[in-house]
Amino acid sequence: MIFIDIDGTLLTSSHTITPATKQIIQHIHQNLHIPIILTTARPPQGTFFIYNELALDTLLICFNGGLILHKNHQSEWEYLVNQSVPAHEIEIILQEALQYDINPNLYREQEWYVQNIDDLVHRESRNTKSTPIHTDLLKINSLWKEKHRGANKILLMGTPENINALEKNVNYLLPHLNISKSKPVYLEITHPAASKAQAIKWIADKWNVPQKDVVAIGDNYNDAEMLQWAGTGIAMGNAPMEVKQVADYVTHTNNEEGLRFALEKFFAQ
Repeated sequence: MIFIDIDGTLLTSSHTITPATKQIIQHIHQNLHIPIILTTARPPQGTFFIYNELALDTLLICFNGGLILHKNHQSEWEYLVNQSVPAHEIEIILQEALQYDINPNLYREQEWYVQNIDDLVHRESRNTKSTPIHTDLLKINSLWKEKHRGANKILLMGTPENINALEKNVNYLLPHLNISKSKPVYLEITHPAASKAQAIKWIADKWNVPQKDVVAIGDNYNDAEMLQWAGTGIAMGNAPMEVKQVADYVTHTNNEEGLRFALEKFFAQ
């Protein structure tokens, strides 16, 4: 069973999948019958088109494990796992974010809410082919509080300096949450039980796949625990040094077909 991160791993910097990478993925999945599961911080609507491009028929892990989805017999997506940060904790995070020059985003299932439309939001919208809802996040969160709802993921966008400062504050105030950077300008927060590592473990256990037979491939801080837990953890050449250090193997960068190279090394038959 192979778990593959999307941004910085499957995709090049131009947000494309190379033909050779697509070919090896489809060979492993269709001919070797090894499940390949996309494992991403993206929302479902920002992942479906990639899933379809690769002609997969497996599960999806979104929001760093906040959602695990599968298709039912009617080919409709259903949630197997749906975990969210409660509204009263979101309120604390929003209040902290507003003290910095940080743009908060809230994701709940198929919906994406943003406080401000800025360059980073435009870029995220283009890359994920998703359209945000521009609204007052404190008001939305108040409605969620009344209905005992929450967000599958809080995404905080800002400069690396502000993101680092906010990360320290949120870790101090809400240390039980899963808090990680998917890139220097993105801080992502999910439910305590929602991480890529816990998601791949849940799937492996449910499908009786031994840990030693699990392969995980990723490039950033939110992938590190997943690479550590997997029987074989593969870091991309473009990963930070801290991520490379916890991996069993380091491949080439995402712009040098590092994913293809790693898959051919371990699975070419």
